[in-house]
Amino acid sequence: MPGTSVRQRPGEWAEEELLAPRMQQAERGAVRSGDGVYTLAWEPSNRWALLRTGALCGGDLE
Repeated sequence: MPGTSVRQRPGEWAEEELLAPRMQQAERGAVRSGDGVYTLAWEPSNRWALLRTGALCGGDLE
């Protein structure tokens, strides 16, 4: 993202990754199963952070 400020990038990333709706979905799953899990990984080829959400159910990630 050349030309964007460091302060703009997190907001752009959150929009691109649909952060708010994914957090809501993970929290709904956590209510049912007990724990929500957020995994953040760096994708070097895309130079982008990837977010995965899920629910921890009985020690296993759904």
